[in-house]
Amino acid sequence: MKYRIDFTKRADIDVKIIMKSGNKADISKFIKIIEELENHPTTGTGKPERIF
Repeated sequence: MKYRIDFTKRADIDVKIIMKSGNKADISKFIKIIEELENHPTTGTGKPERIF
């Protein structure tokens, strides 16, 4: 089961900045975290927790 991730307007802006930066390490980390959240949001990198 895949979960859907909704970004706020500010988060959309931040994502665009990360993607435009060209910093491959940051882009790779970001993509890895998003994929982990879509597949299993309660485990993975860092300390994921429900906001509400």
